[in-house]
Amino acid sequence: MAVGIVSVFVAVPAGHAAPPKAPSTAASAGPVTEGQALAQARRTHKPVPVDAATTPTDTLVADPAGTLTLTRAAVPVRKRIGSSWKSLDPTFTRRADGTVAPAVTTSGVVLSGGGSGPLATVTAAGKSLSLSFPVFLPTPVLGGATATYPNVMPDIDLRVTVDAQGGFSEVLVVKTRAAAADPALATLSLGVRAAGVTIGADAAGNVSARDRAGRAVFTAPAPVMWDSAPPPAGTAVATDPHTGTRVAARTGSPLESSAAGPGTAARVARIRATATPSRLALTPDRAILTGAGTVFPVFIDPTWSAVGATRGAWASVSEHYPSTNYWYATPDPQGYMQVGNSGTMWSHTLVNFPIDTGTLRGAAIQSAQLNTTENWSYSCNPSTVNLYAPGTTLTQSNATWNYWAGVSLGSAVASAHVAHGYSSSCPAAGVGFNVLSAVTTDVAASKSTQTFVLTGVNEASDVNSWKEFYASGSNTVPTLSITYNHPPKQPTGMTTSPVTDCAASTPTTIGDSAVYLYAPMADQDPGTLGATFQLWQTSTPGTVLASTDPNQLTGSPGDTATFVVPEATLKTATGGAITEFSWHVDVTDFIATSSWSATCSFYFDPTRPGQPVVTPASGSLGIGQLASFPVSPPATGTTPSSYLYQLNGGPYGTVAATNGSATVTVTPGRFTNVLTVTSLSAGGNVGDTASVVFNAVPPTTPQADQDLTGDGVPDVVAVGGQRSLPPGLWQAR
Repeated sequence: MAVGIVSVFVAVPAGHAAPPKAPSTAASAGPVTEGQALAQARRTHKPVPVDAATTPTDTLVADPAGTLTLTRAAVPVRKRIGSSWKSLDPTFTRRADGTVAPAVTTSGVVLSGGGSGPLATVTAAGKSLSLSFPVFLPTPVLGGATATYPNVMPDIDLRVTVDAQGGFSEVLVVKTRAAAADPALATLSLGVRAAGVTIGADAAGNVSARDRAGRAVFTAPAPVMWDSAPPPAGTAVATDPHTGTRVAARTGSPLESSAAGPGTAARVARIRATATPSRLALTPDRAILTGAGTVFPVFIDPTWSAVGATRGAWASVSEHYPSTNYWYATPDPQGYMQVGNSGTMWSHTLVNFPIDTGTLRGAAIQSAQLNTTENWSYSCNPSTVNLYAPGTTLTQSNATWNYWAGVSLGSAVASAHVAHGYSSSCPAAGVGFNVLSAVTTDVAASKSTQTFVLTGVNEASDVNSWKEFYASGSNTVPTLSITYNHPPKQPTGMTTSPVTDCAASTPTTIGDSAVYLYAPMADQDPGTLGATFQLWQTSTPGTVLASTDPNQLTGSPGDTATFVVPEATLKTATGGAITEFSWHVDVTDFIATSSWSATCSFYFDPTRPGQPVVTPASGSLGIGQLASFPVSPPATGTTPSSYLYQLNGGPYGTVAATNGSATVTVTPGRFTNVLTVTSLSAGGNVGDTASVVFNAVPPTTPQADQDLTGDGVPDVVAVGGQRSLPPGLWQAR
């Protein structure tokens, strides 16, 4: 059963008592809602988070101005555990059952604590994937987000590193040439156990595990391997202030190879990957494993991303690896998004953001900004980064350089001329892009996902176009912030008291009393609303006779605004004659205002008719028989539109008049009778009364016993002064 509650707030002019206030109620327990946050922000003049709207990627803030700001991260940055949100933290800990797991990740990851079981099991969106290494695993050594299984084969370590999303890399560290000659490295065969997904590999070696609908749940770019060749002598060196890693001064790429990725001079080769539902086979490049120029250790790396059910996505696609699928990935060893051409790497970054067209449709979008943090530039000399919003959408199947090289990006929707992160002279900093036009277009077109593409300018010839941006981190992940407000809806369903018909072609006429104007309030957003009523004499629409101040007449969506128009205001405007008045109303949330409602009209009647002329009925009148009395209007003054009559103090009746004339028909019930007739104006105002006394003779046939009225039916008569009856003689009717 649904129960509707109507709230009313009233603007009462001076001289009218305001209705009593409803008793206050305590705020309900639980997360702060939009309405509560907007009210608090307006009251405190400070932004207030809407806790109830928080998700792994989204936060919503109520602004003091009355707007709402949605900030959406490109990837999840928090996870709900129990009744609270926790920041993602991939630091490994040992569990009571001996397995190893990160503290908080978007997707679940469990690593082996040693033994013959699966090396890693990752779960997302109700699906799971387990990979088993073809050796008995020792107890891992934990360090932050990395678990190292030492000497899984002679002089070969296995290092597993997990990221905040629950993706992980499993890197074999081949320390010596003798270890590289181990026949087990000719082809590594990993056991696969999947639930709800099927694993497969494409011709380029990109691996994915897809559900029955074909959606990728777990993905891995084509695996690669690299050696530890040192950088050439004289290479300009810098230290990444964020990781402490020695990097090439211009590109920001690590100088030395590690399990995280190749150094700037490392030899890199593809690993051939083939997959069956139960087996993933990796065939390393023999030229690197056995080559005379190979510098050890050598690193063999397949990296997995847990896509799960997240709605956003990103990829840094590389011209150097044109067929490698970088869905939720990047060629950068440190996991940074790449833009531009450094001379050794040429990349573009694509980021998907879901657009809540249902929420934003009809809203006034005040701003939309894509926010990034640039953590490395080729130099401190600024260069331009262009941002595009193409019609094509990044998907798991097209996250390659080859695909996007053939896509028309259209014109840049925003750009930034920046250089951040090269040195302390131009440290890492946020870079924002105004994407209001793109988001507005998406909402109008009901486009639910927008891919934004970051590129450099003059990339083919200008290495200064090279930049890197953070791909993760609660404060550095790319975000889309949209500030919006829904204007209140145009008021409909207006009513009045006394009742009038707003849509009538001929307005209703009402009498001389205060008039209550009612207007329901509606707004998609919660918060405070104000109503402006305006009333004017229909013949002079430019002159407002009565109005309200929306700052004083306030309420919430769902409330009904009421404006009491004093009788004196209307009477003064009429000059004593029936006059037509019109009114309308709009609603504001103090940021935007609705359009005016439809115009309603009514006639106000200030007049009171004089005494009517009642002509006695002709002929002999009998008790219990119909008697008709012609009624004429008073000689002067207002012509009555109807008459109110009463016979012998009984119930009142009314009869309509035509040009002031009417006939009153009654049935006398006694010998001497009194008929009163009162004039009524068009608005129902009560005028003067005329009285007629007349006799009615009894019928010739004796009346039945106890029939006092002559209607042939016995009457019940009781003596008053008892049984709650007033004193007197009472006849039942």
